[in-house]
Amino acid sequence: MIINITILEDNESDFITLSDSIKKWAANTGILINIIWLNSYKKFIKSLPTLKCDLFFSDIELNCNNSFTGIDACKQRDYEEKSVNNNLL
Repeated sequence: MIINITILEDNESDFITLSDSIKKWAANTGILINIIWLNSYKKFIKSLPTLKCDLFFSDIELNCNNSFTGIDACKQRDYEEKSVNNNLL
């Protein structure tokens, strides 16, 4: 089993800390992972139509020029997921 993990984090140091912890956990449990790093609001928005992940981590305070936050990203991700699933019914 492979777990696809997406991390929305604008700070590289914070991304490395989180991804290293996830990799350590995966190594200890024998679970295969694939980590995708989105380091900006723009990359996140562009990825939404094709973003397929099992686990999504988001920075709460994104440093971008608008009021978009990590909480907004989670809401948008949830909305997109529900839209796709509703279209499949």
